[in-house]
Amino acid sequence: MNMFTITADNVIELLKEVTDKTLPEKIIQIAASKTSSSSHSIPDDKRVKDDFVYSAPYSLSEVHNRLSSKQTMVVRDTSFDDLKGEIEHLKELLDTWAH
Repeated sequence: MNMFTITADNVIELLKEVTDKTLPEKIIQIAASKTSSSSHSIPDDKRVKDDFVYSAPYSLSEVHNRLSSKQTMVVRDTSFDDLKGEIEHLKELLDTWAH
């Protein structure tokens, strides 16, 4: 095993430290495309067997697919108008409770 090999656990720990919200998705997308393309490029009988058996609960492509399927909701910052509307709604609730 190469000492400079990044394992899936290392990648996940690295992604937890990233503060940019789009960067982890980009990293997973690139890694998923490289792992899926590299796994098909080498025939099974030519692959070198590892000294240990490692099975991850999810491959990077599965993680990417799960993240991209959850991206259907558009996230935006709260605007002044949103806050103003919420305040008006709360005022109406208070008025109904007061009467």
